[in-house]
Amino acid sequence: MELTNTNENYFDPTPRLKSSPIPINFIPFNKYDDYCFYCNNKYTETKLFRQKYCKNCFSQYINNIDDNNTYLDVLIGTLLYRFSQCQEHAKIRNEMFTTCNIKEWCKNCSFIFYFKQILTGNGNIYYYYEKLHIMWKINLSNYSRRQIYRM
Repeated sequence: MELTNTNENYFDPTPRLKSSPIPINFIPFNKYDDYCFYCNNKYTETKLFRQKYCKNCFSQYINNIDDNNTYLDVLIGTLLYRFSQCQEHAKIRNEMFTTCNIKEWCKNCSFIFYFKQILTGNGNIYYYYEKLHIMWKINLSNYSRRQIYRM
């Protein structure tokens, strides 16, 4: 028996996410860890909410995913000043490029705004409002604003 929702204003906060067939090794189990348990690289923090992740293990995870299913709810952006290192994306992306598709991740020119499924370690709500205010000043695309506003 399948559940149906008759409310036409229904919002699904995790749209069509599936269980990952590959272990998610790029996220620390202990918020006080500074180095990745698997590759010993220093963790990187997301631009919003200071969530830790290993960039190296995240890249390996993306390379090992071989289908188009959605396993993570993530917002990815592009670093404009790094285009000199990434000739592949220099002509097709600009500073306003954002995506939720992890297959568009590039180790050289991408960064992560936030992971929706990962809890934040900082309980200071004013820190989050300050970060959101900065994001609005960056003048993100309408899609990105909707994504950030829904957090």
